Amino acid sequence: MIGHKVRFLNIVFGAIFLLSCGKLEREDGELLYKDHPIVGTWVHSMNGCDEIFEFTTTGIRMVHANQEIVKAEYEISDIVPEKGIYLVKDTVLEDNGMPDCTGSTSDMSGDVVELILIIQHLPERFSFCFDSQLTSCVGPYVKQ
Repeated sequence: MIGHKVRFLNIVFGAIFLLSCGKLEREDGELLYKDHPIVGTWVHSMNGCDEIFEFTTTGIRMVHANQEIVKAEYEISDIVPEKGIYLVKDTVLEDNGMPDCTGSTSDMSGDVVELILIIQHLPERFSFCFDSQLTSCVGPYVKQ
């Protein structure tokens, strides 16, 4: 029983450590991802609809997809950066509830999601994966 508790605490403290890696803070406390490869505008096209992600250096992600507009805060930490693999914690701040590229009108405001992010080069693109085996992924998003 004690072994399970110790293992659980190790996982929790490991996750906290991972989330604290890879981000810088400005003097005003705002997150800053200067020179991180995710910063920029990315597009994923599906069924004739473009889903546009913009990752800022301040830890804000904006999405425009069909009529939907989403504003989220993201935290990114290294898993295997030399292979372009990162952990992203994404917290949706605002969602206008309009139809996205799939037609969904769900309001995701307040949702918190952790995803595996894989960034590849030539051309620059990334995919989000929902599992550590990297089998359930969405993308590619191509850098503009």
